[in-house]
Amino acid sequence: MMMPDPQFTHKSLLESYEPPAGFYDELIDSERKPRPTWETLLKGMDEMGPARITQREEQLNRIIKENGITYNVYGETASGHTRPWTMDIVPLLLEHGDCSHLERGLDQRARLLNLILRDVYGPQHLLKRKLLPAMLILGNPRFLRPCHNVLPANHRHVHLFAADLARAPSGDWWVVNDRLDAASGLGYSFENRIISTRVFPELFHQYGVKRLQPFLAQLNRSFEKLAPHGKAEPKIVFLTPGPANETYFEQSYLARLLGYPLVEGADLTVRNNCVFLKTIAGMEQIDVIVRRLDSEYLDPLELRSDSLLGVPGLLGALREQTVAMVNAPGSGVLETSALPAFLPTICKNLLGEELILPSVASWWCGQPVECRYVLENLEKLIIKPTFPSRQKPNYHGPSMSRVEIEALRAAIKRAPEYFCAQETVAQATTPVFKEDGLSPRHWLFRSYLIPRDGRFVMMPGGLARISKGNEAMGGISMQAGGESKDTWALTNPDTIEDETATLQGNEALVLKRDTQNVPSRVADNMYWLGRNVERADAQARILRVVLNSISEEYGSNYHLGLIPIFNAVLDEKQEKALAAASKERVDLKLANDYIEHLIHDLDSEHSLTVSFERLRRLSTSVKERLSLDAWTILSKLAEDFEPKAEYIYAEVARREHIDRILESVAGFCGLVYENMTRGPGWAFLEIGRRIERCLGLAHLIQSALVESNSHEESTLNKLLDCSDTILTYRQRYLSSMRCDAVLDLLIRDESNPRSLAFQVEELIKHTAHLPHQRSLRPDEPINRSIIGLQASVRLLDISIISKVDANGRRTELENALSAFTANAFYFSDCLSTRYFSVLHIDTRAEEADTL
Repeated sequence: MMMPDPQFTHKSLLESYEPPAGFYDELIDSERKPRPTWETLLKGMDEMGPARITQREEQLNRIIKENGITYNVYGETASGHTRPWTMDIVPLLLEHGDCSHLERGLDQRARLLNLILRDVYGPQHLLKRKLLPAMLILGNPRFLRPCHNVLPANHRHVHLFAADLARAPSGDWWVVNDRLDAASGLGYSFENRIISTRVFPELFHQYGVKRLQPFLAQLNRSFEKLAPHGKAEPKIVFLTPGPANETYFEQSYLARLLGYPLVEGADLTVRNNCVFLKTIAGMEQIDVIVRRLDSEYLDPLELRSDSLLGVPGLLGALREQTVAMVNAPGSGVLETSALPAFLPTICKNLLGEELILPSVASWWCGQPVECRYVLENLEKLIIKPTFPSRQKPNYHGPSMSRVEIEALRAAIKRAPEYFCAQETVAQATTPVFKEDGLSPRHWLFRSYLIPRDGRFVMMPGGLARISKGNEAMGGISMQAGGESKDTWALTNPDTIEDETATLQGNEALVLKRDTQNVPSRVADNMYWLGRNVERADAQARILRVVLNSISEEYGSNYHLGLIPIFNAVLDEKQEKALAAASKERVDLKLANDYIEHLIHDLDSEHSLTVSFERLRRLSTSVKERLSLDAWTILSKLAEDFEPKAEYIYAEVARREHIDRILESVAGFCGLVYENMTRGPGWAFLEIGRRIERCLGLAHLIQSALVESNSHEESTLNKLLDCSDTILTYRQRYLSSMRCDAVLDLLIRDESNPRSLAFQVEELIKHTAHLPHQRSLRPDEPINRSIIGLQASVRLLDISIISKVDANGRRTELENALSAFTANAFYFSDCLSTRYFSVLHIDTRAEEADTL
């Protein structure tokens, strides 16, 4: 049991807690007394004390780092950097009464907005009756004319609704923004919950917080019900703009939670008005698309012609109702800040009800009376563009100078219809833990709703965002440097809710082991991930041998025997320079310069920095296919391997760093081998590793042994060290170093995991389990290539290739390795043509095309 810190009581917790006047505060009331909802939390923090809370805060940040939770900021991602997700340790508490009220209001709002979308993309009665100005719809860039009448008259447009909420000074709730097109943050909400339950497990259970898992199960079932023609087991994909998108992490995370393939536009194709996923097994028809791609980018044929993110012909498939989409394209037309001014009247007309949750007071300047009011009160209002975009800023009247106000007034007068105004939002405050105490911060809450049984149900929680500082107004956003909070929706203390019933359906479960539906792009990335993991490992092994050799006290023969090994990672110019500078001993200064270059040079194909940057990009693009532990290892490798002064100048530090790299790569490969399902994704990763080891080892042997030298015993020793087989060799041959024995071990020995023969046998085994491989004829290119690769090893005569000719070269070895390398490249090309470019179409796709 935790003992209370005598210096950390309720009084000291609240001692420096000073919410600004005129705002509702979640923690304390107007008399500075803690609200009853927060008593348990305050007591728990009281028992912990500041030191333990700080430790838990460190644990929270460590979890974020280990899980690789990031939020990309446009402009930073292009430079290869991602911003870590930020989360405050103190949760936001929502009473059961608040949750019930919000759910009623947001259910009404979601149904209302769905009816408006159905009308504006259908009969447009609201425009004809002038309940909604035509300018806000027909003049809106986000109104997609090709989507008019795309969906049936009774079709639901909104399947996932999000709303940003705030509290008024009175404690009442109001809606700040509606998010209809591709609302973000849902995945972050689930991740925040996992973190908070690990950081505050005792408090979480004391409060009886509503669990999120039932909502996730309902979300999954609601998407399944969208499948055309009531298909029993629909194929659902999660469409992402790609790794450069600001919320790519949560898209990947949410796709993994839901069990959907994470796909990009290039992974999909439309044939005969049906959408197909390009997989390594051929084309697979898609029934439902959950998208995080903005509507205007969905179809370059009918929408934005410059879009490289969408799928040509996608709208045609929607018209034919062969695929469903979450949410319907064009939903973003209602995200204009001018719409709230018209919602109360529309609600009365469409639903016959008063609006339960009011919006922030809004005025559209396209109306003369409203425009006059806005112009007279610019200093008190927030001015927004009618049609928001990243290029058009908002204007915060209270913080603007007189000159800025006048310039804005002139702009509004020139084009009033392009401006709207909102009341300054007095956003409530909530506590955050800062500097051993609690501090108030303004906050905004995003809630999520999904349809069920004719109404919308609210997620028991959501994404709370808090301001960067204690400013009364301004941007509360992650891009502006804000933080997030987990939101604890508290259960009704008078009832016991059975949440387990929502987790299990009544349908009979069909057991599955089919994992052939790997998108071709994913298979391609897994293959290159394997190649780059192996390439980094080989580079690090050679550099370790070089570093160990030049720092140890051995004779000149030992040092000069290093040069053929070092040449394997040097370019031609560097090879000649090192050979010219090294006579009786390796030129240590030049060697150290080259090592620094091979570690940190961003322009060198052989540098470790470049290898790990590739690993970072590839692992991010297939994150949903890797276990958390495996992905964390690669993430740490890329993060830790940055140019640091101590690695440039301290040889010991560089060697230790390379040792850690090799340990991490070994850990990743071990996790992949032990934990990854033996499906195509795993097979392509392993094939990539084996191909790269074939090419790397062949190149190393060629560099080390084709040109005979007088220090060959030293070279052979280092060659075995690079391939991690020196122990095996010594157990067989004791201390005698012979070229033919080394070549047999590294080329022909199928029991040696580092030999060429072993890699070939592994390639044969993994390739045989790829889709349709067993049905291919022996003369198919991919089969011919693997047979040629096997023959180029098995037919070698070690006694012949180890001989040195009159010119001091092992010409037969050079020819054999060249032939082997050519066969390896040919196999790689055949693999790419067969599985990554999707030039073939299997029987299922051909049948679908003829329907």
